[in-house]
Amino acid sequence: MRVLNEVGSRDVWPILAHSVTWGYGSTGTFGFKTAGVRDRHHDCAHSDYFKPGFAEDYWLPWIQAGTLTASPFESAEQTSTPFFKNLLEVVHVKYVVLILLFVVAAWMIFR
Repeated sequence: MRVLNEVGSRDVWPILAHSVTWGYGSTGTFGFKTAGVRDRHHDCAHSDYFKPGFAEDYWLPWIQAGTLTASPFESAEQTSTPFFKNLLEVVHVKYVVLILLFVVAAWMIFR
């Protein structure tokens, strides 16, 4: 394993970036789920990685010695993902907006 991806279960920003823009994914919330990438799950929101102690506990052992420190969240019983997060993952806001713009434009042309 050469890539370590930190996944925050309470991080909504990667989902929003994926749903609203092009070129971004939601791997910060759901993980890559692919070979060659280790997804380490945390009970974190977007900026929680910068709280005191996080880098020392999780990043330094990985960077300095290649030691992977497991998150307690990974061994705990995980709750299901909230409905709105799953909905944003499937129904992309960018396409809804494009469809609405197309419908409005068509209505204005053909009325």
